[in-house]
Amino acid sequence: MRFVTFLLAVAACAGVVYNHLQLNDIRQQVEQIQVKLASQQNRTGSAGIAEAKRHLQRALQLMSSGKLDEAKKEMELGSKTIAEAAHQNDDTQHALQQVQQMLDSARKELARFWSGKQEKTP
Repeated sequence: MRFVTFLLAVAACAGVVYNHLQLNDIRQQVEQIQVKLASQQNRTGSAGIAEAKRHLQRALQLMSSGKLDEAKKEMELGSKTIAEAAHQNDDTQHALQQVQQMLDSARKELARFWSGKQEKTP
């Protein structure tokens, strides 16, 4: 019986570590997107890019506090803001569209992660 309890404890710890690593990977993706946005903002001075960066910063804060559903919404707002900025800035449109695709991918990954956590929670 002790061995079974030990195995369950090890499995629980492994799950926590895996979840932490997965969420940390998503955070790193969002941070990389922020760097790319900063580069584009330096080229264009776009207020839309600054707004998108604020949404992403808020998403990172929400992820850190465990509010993943709200973080996903902030990432979605950031993606929409990037799309608007891309539409307004023809010279950086392609680069911003790539950044938007990266953000959408990270947001979908967070959504999958969050839905998996909800299924496991009674």
